[in-house]
Amino acid sequence: MRILHVIHSLSGGGAERQICEMLKHSKDTNMDMAVFCVNACGKERELAKNNLFVFSDSSKYPWGLIGEVDVVIKKFNPDLVHCWLPVPVILPAMIAAKKNNIPVVASYRNKKSFNGVYDIIEYLAIKFMASAIASNNPPSQSIKAFQKLFHKKVSAYIPNSISIDSSLFKKADSYKSGETFTILFVGRIFDAQKNWRSLLQGLKKVGGRHDWKLLICGDGKERDELIDAMNVMDLSSQVELLGYRDDVYDIMQSADVLVLPSWYEGMPNVVVEAMALSLPCIVSEITAHKELFGDEAGICYMDPAEPSTLTSIINDMISSKINLDDMALQGKIFSSKFTPEKLMQSYEKLYSQTLGLNSDSVIEK
Repeated sequence: MRILHVIHSLSGGGAERQICEMLKHSKDTNMDMAVFCVNACGKERELAKNNLFVFSDSSKYPWGLIGEVDVVIKKFNPDLVHCWLPVPVILPAMIAAKKNNIPVVASYRNKKSFNGVYDIIEYLAIKFMASAIASNNPPSQSIKAFQKLFHKKVSAYIPNSISIDSSLFKKADSYKSGETFTILFVGRIFDAQKNWRSLLQGLKKVGGRHDWKLLICGDGKERDELIDAMNVMDLSSQVELLGYRDDVYDIMQSADVLVLPSWYEGMPNVVVEAMALSLPCIVSEITAHKELFGDEAGICYMDPAEPSTLTSIINDMISSKINLDDMALQGKIFSSKFTPEKLMQSYEKLYSQTLGLNSDSVIEK
C-alpha cells in the first residue's frame, strides 16, 4: 500500500511526531509512505531517504495546496491519502484526493466539538469526503455528531506510540527525606486546556510545609499571565520556567513526579513517555485519561476543578504515604503497550480495510 500523509508541519505535537515515527518504521511493513507538508521544520535531511514533499509557495497558502497536492498525488501515486491537521491544510488535500478518486482517511487528534467555523468545516469535510477515521483519543469524549460520524465510517481508535532511546531508561529512585521534591509540567502555556492555574493553586496549598520546586517545560501566549500568577501567589522562588526544551527526557530523569492537570486531551504522549522513563504521574480525571489509563497504569488522578486534590496527592507523595517506586514500576509496564510496531500494525489494518483488502478484519471502535 502507498500512503500519502498530509499535515502542516513536521515539528510540534503528537501528530507531527507520529508521522515521523511512521515514516521511520514503514520499511518494516507492507506500506510505502510519503508526507506532504507546508513546513518541514528542518527535517529535510533527517527524512531525505523518505518521500518528503514540501509546499513550494507559502504565499499561496492554503488554497494553492489543492494544485500542489494534486501534483504530488500524480507523482507518488498513493492508494489513499491520510489527512491529519489543521483544517486549512486537510480541506484542500481532501479536495485534491477526491478529484483523483483516492480514498481519504481523516484524523481525530483531540475531542471534537463545534467551537467555531473551522470545526463545522472539518465535520462537513470528513462527512462528505473521508472514507475512514483514525482517532488517537477515545471518540466517546467528542460530541454526539462527531461520535456518530466516527461509527458511520470505517474507523479505529489508535493511541499514539512512544519511542525512547533505551540509553535513557533508569531504575526509579525513591524520594529521600530532606531533598527537594521536583514536580514537572510539560505542555503549552497557550490556553485553558492545560489548566496551569489549577496546578499553581494546588501547589500553593502545599506551601512551606515541604521543600518542593516546579519545573515548567513549555511556552505560549499565556506566559506573562502565568508569571503574574506566580508573583501573586508568591511562588516565583519555587517555579522555574524552562520554555520549550529538546532535552525533556533528561529533565524527566531528574524529576520526582509529572503532573498533567488538563481539562481535556487527545492522546497524552508526555504521560506515557514519562511512564516509560519510570517517572510517576498525576493526571486529571477526564475521559481521555480514564479510558486510556484506567486503574492499571499506576497513576494518581486529581480533580482538575479542585486544586486541593493535587495538594493532597503531593503531600502524600512527599511524606511517603504513596509509594513512588510502585507507581514507577506499574507505569513502566503499562507504557510497554505503546510501541511503534503496534502502532504500525493498527494503521496497516485500518488502511487495508479502507481499501477493502482485508474485509474479514475487525476494526475496534
